[in-house]
Amino acid sequence: MNAPHVERMIVEARELAARSNALTTFLEGQVFSTLEPTDQQLLRAQYASMGAYLTILNLRIARADAI
Repeated sequence: MNAPHVERMIVEARELAARSNALTTFLEGQVFSTLEPTDQQLLRAQYASMGAYLTILNLRIARADAI
């Protein structure tokens, strides 16, 4: 069994992955192309940030499991 803080990271990573997948679907959908360019750019930046955060969470989880 994982420590409580590791369990929280695992839950957070799962939730973030789900939100990231939902954003991917939106970015690939028809509505996205109707948004103003600035909003498109901001959503792409949000997606990239979510990916970076998810990568960091997964690395932290892997390190915690290795200890």
